[in-house]
Amino acid sequence: MRVLLLAAGALAFAVGCEAENPNVEPPAPPMGDAAVEGCASDRACGPNEVCVEGACVPGECNVEATCPAPLRCDFDEHVCVAPPVEGCEVHAQCDAGFCIEGECAMVDCVDDSHCAADEACSAQNACLPVVVGCMDEDGDGYGIGMSCMGFDCDDGNPDINPGVEEGEDLCDNEVDEDCSGTPAVCGELDRDGDGYTDRGGDCDDTNREINPGAEEIPYNGFDDDCDPATSDVDVDGDGYRAAEVIDAEDADCDDTNPAINPDARDIPGNGIDEDCDGMDREPSGLDGDADGFSEIDGDCDDEDPAVFPGADEIPYNGRDDDCDAETRDNDLDGDGFDSPADCDDTNPAISPDKVEVFYNGADDDCDPSTVDGDADGDGFLAVQVGGDDCNDDSAAVSPARQEENYNGQDDDCDPETPDDDLDGDGFARREDCDDSDPDRNPGVIENAARNCDDGVDNDCRAGDAVCNAAEEDLDQDGVPNDLDCAPEDPMIPGPVEIEGNGLDDDCDPATLDMPPPCEDDEFDLMGPNDAPGDATRVEDGNRVGVQYGALRICRDDDDWYRVGLQAGDGLEVDIGFEHALGDLDLALYREEAEGEPTFIDGSISVSDRETVYLRRAPSDGFYLVRVYGYDGAAGRYAMTVNVFQQCRDDAVEPSGEHNDVFAEAATLPPADAPRQICDYDEDWYAFSLAAETPVRLDLVFVHADGDLDLELYDGAGELLERSDGIADGESIEQALEAGDYRVRVYGYSGAANRYSLLATSGETDSVRLSDDTERAIPDSMAGLPGRLDVELTFEAPPGAIISEVIVRDMIIGHDFLRDLVVTALWNGEPVVALWNRQGDANGNDGGEDDDFLPFTGSNIDYDNRRYAEFAGRPANGTFTLRIEDYARGDTGEFHDLDVEVVYLLPLQ
Repeated sequence: MRVLLLAAGALAFAVGCEAENPNVEPPAPPMGDAAVEGCASDRACGPNEVCVEGACVPGECNVEATCPAPLRCDFDEHVCVAPPVEGCEVHAQCDAGFCIEGECAMVDCVDDSHCAADEACSAQNACLPVVVGCMDEDGDGYGIGMSCMGFDCDDGNPDINPGVEEGEDLCDNEVDEDCSGTPAVCGELDRDGDGYTDRGGDCDDTNREINPGAEEIPYNGFDDDCDPATSDVDVDGDGYRAAEVIDAEDADCDDTNPAINPDARDIPGNGIDEDCDGMDREPSGLDGDADGFSEIDGDCDDEDPAVFPGADEIPYNGRDDDCDAETRDNDLDGDGFDSPADCDDTNPAISPDKVEVFYNGADDDCDPSTVDGDADGDGFLAVQVGGDDCNDDSAAVSPARQEENYNGQDDDCDPETPDDDLDGDGFARREDCDDSDPDRNPGVIENAARNCDDGVDNDCRAGDAVCNAAEEDLDQDGVPNDLDCAPEDPMIPGPVEIEGNGLDDDCDPATLDMPPPCEDDEFDLMGPNDAPGDATRVEDGNRVGVQYGALRICRDDDDWYRVGLQAGDGLEVDIGFEHALGDLDLALYREEAEGEPTFIDGSISVSDRETVYLRRAPSDGFYLVRVYGYDGAAGRYAMTVNVFQQCRDDAVEPSGEHNDVFAEAATLPPADAPRQICDYDEDWYAFSLAAETPVRLDLVFVHADGDLDLELYDGAGELLERSDGIADGESIEQALEAGDYRVRVYGYSGAANRYSLLATSGETDSVRLSDDTERAIPDSMAGLPGRLDVELTFEAPPGAIISEVIVRDMIIGHDFLRDLVVTALWNGEPVVALWNRQGDANGNDGGEDDDFLPFTGSNIDYDNRRYAEFAGRPANGTFTLRIEDYARGDTGEFHDLDVEVVYLLPLQ
């Protein structure tokens, strides 16, 4: 991209030169009867014309002549048009950002022309500085800049760069030597050279046409995309194999339409052979259901007396009650989402694909976890809705937080809690040598007669004064002449050294008036980035480890960076440095259109690492990162920017973030507390054993949603065992000696997924209960679903946690299965939907029984349906089968339920 930027600049320069060359003919103006040469603006054109590239052409709008709201300009035809209902076609239709693949995206650019002259448009649509030189701290030829051989992910180590070949010797060492984003795994192979390894999900590593990135080709007998869910023989997923692969009576004659198969009802007279019998059935003049309408009269289901032209359409019952295809049965608001996924099917502005608009009183995104009055997700409602969260942009600020002293923020939402001048003596920490003692500050009188010989530097000036009534103090600053390096200047000694004034302000030769020169990094040299308005644009590193490795900050300097986020993205920024050489701190802000940035998070520890964090961006926008030295400290640092794309990482808590490295390992999470790995993220946990103990670690997740791996280390950092399979879940089982241990959870090649981590003794047991009492399922009434709850209460040893729940038997009878939602709950919390108003138009299961129990009649074998979704919950509790009827008119009953809970005994 940077090379293209240079090429574009060179081309622009060449064109400019040609324009002044009398030997070069200028380009011809646009052709056409209405084209007129020589216009510089619309004022030079006639009525109903606009100026386009120096020529008047028919039209009513261009960049100069905008359209009245809400119309937008079609820049191809130069006419005002109504904006599309959703999405966009051209950039001008976006109020902010640019049009990308039919959607307005909050990005800087689409190509280099949208960026400044010293910037280029990156693959992530960010305008990034073009570093002309090469920031190469380790001298390996790789770094940041156009003259580098490539980007260096660790510019402090010459043995790590994109030129290194990981392989037989460089693997399984947790080091990303080749800057690919993840360390190499020994034994990983890509035999067919298609870019996908056997470990990375290539289901046939001998055929380069078969891999997870390939397109499934129906009916060729291969799993081209390595995804069993994309059937090779049943493309439309209606449960019937296509006629292209079988020659049988039950073949699907149209494998592109799930409503067409041998079990479908043939609608007469519509020209479509729905039931695959070779013909479209002719309408009958008989009134088979005695509802007063025959098929010739328009009865679309002459076997159901409740279905006929003019009948009341009953929403959500899966039937065309009034025989009018224009009357919606579901998705009543036409937003593309059916109920119950659409939590408000009467409002097209509310659906699962919408962004939550906070403080409007609506669940815009149909996600209960994005609380309307709690934008930062810290559990406290904003003051905007009557709550007591004084900064609802920041999860680091709430009434439950401890005040972080000296960060300039009201962390605990209590203005009475001081952030600086903790002792209330009127002097801030930088001037006050003891901010916990109001009797020690630069305003205290300390001389040979007062506050002397007490072993305390009371006035924060050059130590304890010696009591001597005869001691001379010319400037009366409390420091006798023999201890005062400027005995005639009452301002010296002072509490701090003022750089560059030629004076020894603190009377301490060790604090130099002119510190050693500091060489800024390339980002500063391109244009100082020491203020919010000059922040350097950076982007997602998509890696674990260092992203920018050759950065410096000088004394009393700030480095500011700017990163763009989409609503729903998370952000983590880490800096690493040597604290002993200079204490650096970190802060995160949201950029505002006007006024000062809004504080989001701060990190002011005394370690070699600082982290700022945003779990979820409430809206599209830009965020600012500030790196600064405590008390003006200077130092070198490395930085990594990780944008968690549409991923909400764990909350900051003892068993959650920040736990991305070995040294910051968190406590093991509660068994019933799911955790999240975002892209290029890691979670570390710690536990200790007082004696030799058998230990089993279970990482529970769904592999299809993202491949996670598990590792066990001892307290010294030595890898003891890794579990890196390609099935659901990972496990490690060992007898461990007394000592400290660490657990690492991470995504393979940057994968993201939710998981539960279970630490147990490894021993399992189970308990089984049943209920065969027959009960009626209440019908839907007044638009509300009828509900039947069947409960089984299980008892297990204290501390036991569920490994899985097995539904051994269940029978539900109902006239129309598409009315039903069947959910399994544990202790009142919904865990998994067994059936969610699925099936074909006739209310049968339609072959869609891959992830739930089939309900097609009685005396069916429902044996052994296993649900790992319950894993991690306490085994003592209540299993609830909730059956809900969402449409009136059909009835049913519950017959039988048999459930087994398999649990793991606790780690003692």
